[in-house]
Amino acid sequence: MATKEITVKERLRRITWIGIWTLTTSLIWVSLESYHRLIEKEQTKKVGSLIDPVNPEIKTEVVAKIEERREYKLEEINLGAAAETVITGATESGTLETVGQEATGTGETVKNF
Repeated sequence: MATKEITVKERLRRITWIGIWTLTTSLIWVSLESYHRLIEKEQTKKVGSLIDPVNPEIKTEVVAKIEERREYKLEEINLGAAAETVITGATESGTLETVGQEATGTGETVKNF
C-alpha cells in the first residue's frame, strides 16, 4: 500500500483552512453572545425588596438592653472549678484521671469520656 505524502504547500493550505474556520466560529460565537446580552431583559423582581423603605422607628427596648450590658475584663472572668482541673488522660475503663478537683467541679467523676 503506498502512502501519500503531504507536501508543504498542502499542509500550509490545511492549516490555513483550520485557522479560517476557527476564527469564523469564534466571531460568530462572540457576536451571538453579545446580541443575547443586548436584548436580554433586566430582572426587576429582585430589586423590589431593595426599593421598599426601611422602618425608621427605633425600638427603645433594644436600645435599653444594649445600654445595660456590661463588659468584662479578662481578670474578672471566673470560669469556676472546671478551669482549675487538670485532666491528665483517660483510663482504659473510660474514666478520666484528674489532678486536684474533679472534672465537673461538683465532686462527680466524669465517666465514659
